[in-house]
Amino acid sequence: MLEPPRAVPPFVECSPNFSVGRRAAVIKPIADAVGAAGATVLDVQIDAEQNRSVVRFAGEPPAVERAALAAAAVAVEQIDLTRHTGTHPRIGAIDVVPFAPVAGATIADCVALAERVGEALARELDLPVYLYGEAARRPERRDLAAIREGQFEGLRAAVDADGARRPDFGPA
Repeated sequence: MLEPPRAVPPFVECSPNFSVGRRAAVIKPIADAVGAAGATVLDVQIDAEQNRSVVRFAGEPPAVERAALAAAAVAVEQIDLTRHTGTHPRIGAIDVVPFAPVAGATIADCVALAERVGEALARELDLPVYLYGEAARRPERRDLAAIREGQFEGLRAAVDADGARRPDFGPA
């Protein structure tokens, strides 16, 4: 007798970019924080020229949410953008935090996850957060390049001068 199909729990992937690619002593603790939070690290891509790393991980949404926040806490503590150089356009120690559905989850689930993580990053780490792509709250912010315009230094100056560049969550 065949068993009825079991419901698959939602499963999502996250591939945040960190503004560090030349300091293994920072990259490893970021990846370790992901695993300690209950998500599965799929791979770590390190690019020294761009001075950027991507730690790709997956799991059920609560674990992925915890992992994104834990990784961000390590990044914010260890990465100083005022001393950062590299070819990758960046606006933060944790530059982007994209979520993608894998199984049993939808884009809408990932948008809700991005909103929860964005609010938590602002509240817990006092970070400015810009939602982009499907999660964008303003049409001009769907394109990540538009948000990154001017990079870290230019964005800081633009936020001070123009309310249009204020973040979706957190301090300006």
